[in-house]
Parts: sequence; structure tokens; C-alpha cells
Amino acid sequence: MKTFEINDRVIYRTRGVCIIVDIVKKTFHGMEEKEYYVCESISGDHYRSYVPIGSETASQMKYVPSPEEIDRMIDEAFSAEHEYLTDKKARETYYSEAQKRSDEVELIRIYAMLAERRRRFPKMPAADIRMMSFIEKVIDEEFAYSLGIERSEVEEYIKNRLN
Repeated sequence: MKTFEINDRVIYRTRGVCIIVDIVKKTFHGMEEKEYYVCESISGDHYRSYVPIGSETASQMKYVPSPEEIDRMIDEAFSAEHEYLTDKKARETYYSEAQKRSDEVELIRIYAMLAERRRRFPKMPAADIRMMSFIEKVIDEEFAYSLGIERSEVEEYIKNRLN
């Protein structure tokens, strides 16, 4: 299991890029005392979370990728096609699992597949629209932070990388 330190920049669930601002021992709701990472979102929304060290949630945290890792992710994401699941329930389950894993390569593949589908069929199911919005938020924030660019420039960066 990864261990993080104060001032590490991490990706935390759907919150995006966070900074570990402290590591504390706390007791919540009468439970036994545990050690927690104190994570604050960089988005300016004043979001603060206490993540139990050694928990499943903590195991899902990861370091912000380097620019080289981002380039590798983009290359890998577009190295294979992604098939659209026509069964609504199966598709929504797949989206939910992809969100939990926060696998950027998979998320980029899903986004590319949905963008192509939207180009051909402008009327999209709500689950597809929600997934695209989720991916845009996560990838734009994460990549912009790592690359030192604006969130609005991430799509162009990916297009340039593919050319």
C-alpha cells in the first residue's frame, strides 16, 4: 500500500487533485482512534477530507501523474478502440466501476468513444452525458495541474499529442 506524506499532491476519488495537508490521529463518532490523511482539494472549494490510513479508500489514492505519464496514458488510450455497451444496465455498471478505479487510460477511452458516439447520434442517454462530464472534470483538472496549463487547454493538448 502506498504511503503519502504531508504536501504530497494526490488524486482522491471524484475530488480530483488534493494536497495532503496533515496526518492526524482522530476519533470520529465514538469509533476507535485512527490515523488519517487530511486532504484538501486544490479546486478552491474548501473541501477537506479525512482518509483513514490503510483503508480501501486510501488504497485508491494515487500520486498526480507526471507529464511523461500523461503522454503515455494518452498514447495507450488511443491504441485500441472501445466498444459501446448497448445494454443500459451493463453500461451504467461499467461506468460506475470505471469511476471507482480512476484509471485515466480507461476514462480517456470511454470519453473518446462517447464523443464519437455523440458526433454520430447527438441525442445521448443521461448516463452517457453524466459520464462525459465526470471524465472531463477529472481528466481536465488532473492533466491541467500536472502539465501547468489551463483546464480549457487539456482537450487541445490531447489532440496535439495524437497528431
